[in-house]
Amino acid sequence: MAGGTCQVVSRIRSYKPAWPVPDNLLIWCHYVDKPAGGAYTERGHSLDRAVIHKVRDRLGMDFSNHTLRRTFGRNLYHAGTPIETISKLYGHEDIQTTLRYIGVNLDDMSDALGKLYAHQLAMSRRVGLGD
Repeated sequence: MAGGTCQVVSRIRSYKPAWPVPDNLLIWCHYVDKPAGGAYTERGHSLDRAVIHKVRDRLGMDFSNHTLRRTFGRNLYHAGTPIETISKLYGHEDIQTTLRYIGVNLDDMSDALGKLYAHQLAMSRRVGLGD
């Protein structure tokens, strides 16, 4: 555990010794007299307020948690990760939702057609049809 996390856990456990540590990267702790804590989540925007807003303001850039999620998915997609795998990572029920979410666009479709053309050209050269 990182130093800050150990302090949060120690503080909460000083009041609630059996408190279960969340299995998350970022956890929070509030209150001095009766400390309580938990994992930051997307719900209620606690993760946005705790981390994203601070980084965004420091960088002077406008982005959100969803911008980062979409960027992550698009990077996976462009790296060749199967859309089914990305969909599972996101917890989407179908790949159509994932395709809409990551924004497969005309550039992606053009790139796909370029790959198809290159493949077909290579195949035609193998069988002696060349260009």
